Amino acid sequence: MVKAMRIVSIQNKWKENFRDNFEHVLKLTEKACAENAPDFVCLPEFFLGPPWFLPGQEMAKGITDDTIPGKVTNEFSKLANKYNTYIICGTIIEKYKDTYFNTSVFIDNQGNIAGKSNKVHTFAGEKIHCSAGDEFKVYPTKFGLAGIAVCSDFWILECPRILSVKGAKILFVPGGALKQNVAVNRAVIMAMAYLNNVIIVSTSPLGKAEGMRGDRKVSLEYAGLSMITSPTEIIAESNPEKEDVIVADISQQYLNSFRKPSELSNAWKNISNRNPINYKDILLDYAGATGTVNDEFKNRNSP
Repeated sequence: MVKAMRIVSIQNKWKENFRDNFEHVLKLTEKACAENAPDFVCLPEFFLGPPWFLPGQEMAKGITDDTIPGKVTNEFSKLANKYNTYIICGTIIEKYKDTYFNTSVFIDNQGNIAGKSNKVHTFAGEKIHCSAGDEFKVYPTKFGLAGIAVCSDFWILECPRILSVKGAKILFVPGGALKQNVAVNRAVIMAMAYLNNVIIVSTSPLGKAEGMRGDRKVSLEYAGLSMITSPTEIIAESNPEKEDVIVADISQQYLNSFRKPSELSNAWKNISNRNPINYKDILLDYAGATGTVNDEFKNRNSP
């Protein structure tokens, strides 16, 4: 029988010199692996530092992005193999030919790149500079299927539901939680775990990006929001104001209990009782839509 799984979620604070972030997070991850012997490690979105398309961060180009495979994934693959752990490699701004993607890499416990999830719902300035993905993927592990929802993908309700319907028992959310959204973020994570009968592992970096966007000065402050949440409880939670590492042990019995329809489970009403033939209208745009918040950014010349 497969043993209980141990999950580690890491939230890092951006260094003043962005070139220092990679080595710093690599050391944080190795320390967490050596001390905790995890089965999964989840890193945040933008763990390498702010992407160059955030306001005032043009100097980060070539520092906080990389090819996949590349220097960043090669080093984390070595750790995954050394410690026999799956690593959800946060997100990397992936340079692919003449375009970019915001990409989360799933590295298996032998150090192989099992696949990558390109962010589907790009947002704001990211929409101008990054191509969108077109698939919500699940990945096989010795504990069952795991899914990845990259930041704002998680906020589009269909994404976590699709991953759950595909069989994901664990949903990893490498995100960037803006400070003003921490309270609602926390509530949504709890709700999504409950409604989709999954364990959710989320994490966010800490840091600030400031600069001009068009004719406006913009300040984006990311707060730490690492949580490991089941449909019924928050299992572990970070301090949102500092760099932190959280750890949770989850038994196979506990993991499976949320997927079995019974009077003691929510699965009968949240997943098992679905009637998909009636859901065709989900493909329609919302009533009265004349555009989206992202259109504002599409029409601007500056990030």
